[in-house]
Parts: sequence; structure tokens; C-alpha cells
Amino acid sequence: MRGRTHSRPKPPGRAASRRVRVWRRGRLFGHLTLAQNLALPLCYHRNCRPDAVEVEVDRLLAQFELQPLALRLPGQVNGACRQRAALARAMALVPEVLFLDDPLAELNTAQVHWWLNWLGAPPRPTDVRSRPATIVVATDDLRPWLADDRQYALLHDGRWQVLGNRDQLAASPASLRRELLAEPPAPR
Repeated sequence: MRGRTHSRPKPPGRAASRRVRVWRRGRLFGHLTLAQNLALPLCYHRNCRPDAVEVEVDRLLAQFELQPLALRLPGQVNGACRQRAALARAMALVPEVLFLDDPLAELNTAQVHWWLNWLGAPPRPTDVRSRPATIVVATDDLRPWLADDRQYALLHDGRWQVLGNRDQLAASPASLRRELLAEPPAPR
């Protein structure tokens, strides 16, 4: 920026960040296959070649139900598969905190169900990576996320307002509840 470098390359073998993001629509590298996109963070943080993490990538592809699409480029699969591949890529880093940018937007009912089940289910023995302890979701529509075991907070004017669980959210002031549970605005 303005002729100055503001980031430094990480030294080889540096530990992966414990906070990762999954952007809306995935933001995968278009010139890499889905399998290569999953291998990228593993190889970057371990300073290794993609063939060294092939078994791990295969297990991630299986865990996220992407095996048949492994050799396809992101532009050759639908948006839901790109987003799922982005989640798999993020989970390869074993995050403590997972930031999701409106992951349910533009998904059909079956795909929404898959995401909610995956994020809410306890880890299975076949999972390559454990689930993050904290999931932060930016969303326009809170309704699909309402579940008994979740805690809610609202970022308002740069400050976090803890709302609590579903019952505490239901007991919050009616105006706030109406605003949070309202239909999202129609796209323009």
C-alpha cells in the first residue's frame, strides 16, 4: 500500500492461526482444484509439498462429502460446494475460533440442513479435525441458527452485547427480538 509492504511472509513451519475465516462464496483459488485448495494451508504452514498431505486431504474431502469433486476447479462446481470446500480448507488448520460470513446465504434447504448439522454435531471418530470451540457467524437472518445450545451476542456500534441462549433471547425486549428475528431485506 502506497509503496510500502505491510505484511511479512511467515517463516517456514510457523504455526497456523487459531482463528480462521470462511468467506461467503468460499473465495477459493480458481486456478487450483478443490483438493489443491485444501492442501494449500497445510503445505504453507508445514513448508511441504502437496503429496506430503495427500492422505489428510483425502480424509478432509471425505469428511466434507467432496470426494467426487476433488479434481475440479472451483468454477466447475456450484456455490454450495465451493463454500463447503472453503469450510474444509479452514478446518484443516484446526481453528479454535471459526468466523463464518453468512454461510447459509444462497443455499437450498438441504444444504442449509447440512451446514447446521455439521456445525452443531459433536465430532465423529472419522473426522480429520475437531470442531472449533467458538463459531462466530455474521448473518442477515438469525432464524436458522436458533437452537437450544447456542449462545448469542450482537455486535452493535463496535461493542458486543451478550444476549444469552434462545430462552434469554426470547425474553429480551420486544423491539430487539422483532429486529433480530425479522425477515431479511429483499436483495435489490
